[in-house]
Amino acid sequence: MGKYSGVIDKLPRLPGEPTERQLRVNAGRDELLLGASNSPQDLAREYRKLRRLKAAVEDALSAVQERVDAAEAATLAAYEAAGLDTVKFDDGASVGASAQPYAKVTDRELFRVWVTLSPYSSQLTLPWQTLNAVTKDLLLAGEALPPGVDVYAKPGLSLRGDK
Repeated sequence: MGKYSGVIDKLPRLPGEPTERQLRVNAGRDELLLGASNSPQDLAREYRKLRRLKAAVEDALSAVQERVDAAEAATLAAYEAAGLDTVKFDDGASVGASAQPYAKVTDRELFRVWVTLSPYSSQLTLPWQTLNAVTKDLLLAGEALPPGVDVYAKPGLSLRGDK
C-alpha cells in the first residue's frame, strides 16, 4: 500500500507520447515481453541490471566531465598567460576562448515583480518539480487541483536497497 493508493486509482493513466524515443521504448518493451525470460522476476532482474549499468555510465560520465572542466580551466589559464584567444589545428578545427554574459538572480522578489510587469509575464511558471509536489499534496488533502492542470497516474518502478 503506497502513499498515493487512496487517490491513484481515480486518475487516468498518463498517455504515452508518440515520439521517436517512445517508439524505441515501446519496441524494447515488446522485445522484452516476447523474450524467453519474461517472468516478473526475470524482467525485474533485467531492470535492476540496467539501472546498475546506467549508474556506472553516469559515474563515468561525471568523471569525464570533471576532466573536461579541469582541461577548460587549464586551457583558459594558459591562453591568458600566453595572450591567446584561439588555438587552431591542422584539420581546421579550433579551440577559442570568449566570455559571455551570465545572469544570476540575487533578489528573487524584485526579479519576480519585474517579470510580472514585463512582456515575459506569460512565461512565468512554477518549475515542474514544484508543481508536481504541490499537486500531490493537494490530492492527498482532498483539495481542488490548480486550474489548467491535468493529473495522471504514471506507473513506474523503484529500486530499493540496491548497492
